[in-house]
Amino acid sequence: PDKERLEDILDSIEAIHRYTQKGKAAFDNDELVQVWCLRHLEVIGEGQPLTRSPLPCIAIPTTSGTGSEVTPWAVITDNETKRKMGVGDPNMVPTAALVDPEMTMTLPPLLTAATGLDALSHLIEAYVSTNNNPALDPLILDGIELIGRSLRLAVAQSQNQAARSEVMLGSLLGGIAISS
Repeated sequence: PDKERLEDILDSIEAIHRYTQKGKAAFDNDELVQVWCLRHLEVIGEGQPLTRSPLPCIAIPTTSGTGSEVTPWAVITDNETKRKMGVGDPNMVPTAALVDPEMTMTLPPLLTAATGLDALSHLIEAYVSTNNNPALDPLILDGIELIGRSLRLAVAQSQNQAARSEVMLGSLLGGIAISS
């Protein structure tokens, strides 16, 4: 997402918060986490400190790729400077994640393939990293196997729930692995 759009969304979130005086509203996880990051989390390379805790967040992924439902990271694009900013903090991990492969059934084949390969790359990166965690190796290898077995089928047969389930589980495992 771009910085200007996120600033507009954050202004809306803050207005809703002031109006309801409850501080909670239902927002898509990616929008909420990334918007919150824009103003309140450390920007990698700039060392800005965390200034307040995020709102509770329930992540509901709609693709099988980033694993963001279990990670403390987000990327924000500043279109003006053409710069991507990685932001992260342990407090960014969502409170809960509802991972349902039904949410991916309408993804077009190209997006299914691209996000599935993203998940696979997270798993491979975590496995070969010099900063690896050997206790996660079985989990990582299982994720690689799941995606390897099911991604082509999920791309070819968009309504194949078993294939979508395996790719989504592989994505979740990739998110856990890349964040550990």
